[in-house]
Amino acid sequence: MLKNRISKVSALQFFQLLRYSSLVLVSILLAKSSFTQINIGEYETLLFIAGGVSFFWLNSIIKSFLSSFNNTSKKSSDIFNFFILILGFGILIFFILKFLIITEVTNLHLVKYINLLVYYILLLGTSSIAEYILLVKNRIKTIFIYAIISFSLQVLLIAISIYFFNSITYILFSLIAIGILRNIYAFYLVSIYSEMKLSIPFIKTNLKLSYPLMLSFILSGSAQYIDGIIVKYKFNDSTFAIFRYGTKEFPLLIILSDALSNALINEFKGNVKNTLAKLKQKSLNITNFLFPISIVLLLTSNYIFQYVFNKQFVGSAVIFDIYLLLIISRLVFPQTVVLGMKNTKLIFIASLIEFIINVSLSLLLVQYYGIEGVAIATVIAFFSEKLFLIYKTKQLYKIPANEYININRISLFSLLLITIFILKYLFI
Repeated sequence: MLKNRISKVSALQFFQLLRYSSLVLVSILLAKSSFTQINIGEYETLLFIAGGVSFFWLNSIIKSFLSSFNNTSKKSSDIFNFFILILGFGILIFFILKFLIITEVTNLHLVKYINLLVYYILLLGTSSIAEYILLVKNRIKTIFIYAIISFSLQVLLIAISIYFFNSITYILFSLIAIGILRNIYAFYLVSIYSEMKLSIPFIKTNLKLSYPLMLSFILSGSAQYIDGIIVKYKFNDSTFAIFRYGTKEFPLLIILSDALSNALINEFKGNVKNTLAKLKQKSLNITNFLFPISIVLLLTSNYIFQYVFNKQFVGSAVIFDIYLLLIISRLVFPQTVVLGMKNTKLIFIASLIEFIINVSLSLLLVQYYGIEGVAIATVIAFFSEKLFLIYKTKQLYKIPANEYININRISLFSLLLITIFILKYLFI
């Protein structure tokens, strides 16, 4: 029975869930330690920089690889060239940061620990692909084992750095050490599953497919970074830490949905109707799981932030609650259909619309509602992007929303969540 439930989707969801859980656990350890709120803000800033310079190209290359990879019994060079492509971008970003931005263009060298951070960024790309190699090679059980070992070791090393060395420097050393180990494992997978042969046509094809996604991720995926930049500019490090802690639950809304989307992109090469039906059923399962949890979290968030973290972070609860509303747009999947059809340009257009709405509303609402206004702008922007993609999917591919979305169920849950949100803040 259990074996039948284990699939590509569940394996990738488990991996991403464990990754997020490790981040939350580290945040709790930091909040409970002797680190000051300013120290925690500095640590969050380092992660913010690392993610900001990596997420757009890394995610786009991964998605283009998933949409184009053909899993055959023959040992091809595709996985090796995927690794080389990721490595090439990592080295390029490293040199730009190390020799141009840090020393020549800006005063970024004044940011503490930045010289150590660039080495973590160098390792970040190639340390993030092992799970996807295992995914396309149907090594489902190995994904579970790899996730448990990898993230357990990461939390252990960071916990030692926090409580025995009380140092952000040693936290960075821990992240670099984990990155090296993940790189070794990723290269091992490349060596056993791929022919070590450079393929310029493969690299060109994937760059052509991924560049609209890179632009898309710069625009759409940068929403949390745009939010962070605005908050960082308008407020101090303590407020920035409060804002970042408020968005900690936000990745939970992405984890299961993104894992589902990534796992099914490659299946659109087969029977489209069957894939749409699978997408609808799998998304319904997530809907039934995440919406009730989100409602409970909405009702208890003030207590969670007071007792799980500390009283300094109670102000994060309202940001957390606003970001919970993102579940409404996160759990519909027109982007999966569009990516399955390899229409990456449409994804870019949708992201441009979202970007314009998000930046405009964030700059406007922050004036009236502070950091809460920035969060509200993000919710509206994401919802607008999904509506556009739903419309274009029906227009271009004659695929109505009800073929991949359980409209009745998600509408009912959305109405309930919004009603509880309004009532909660109406009576505070």
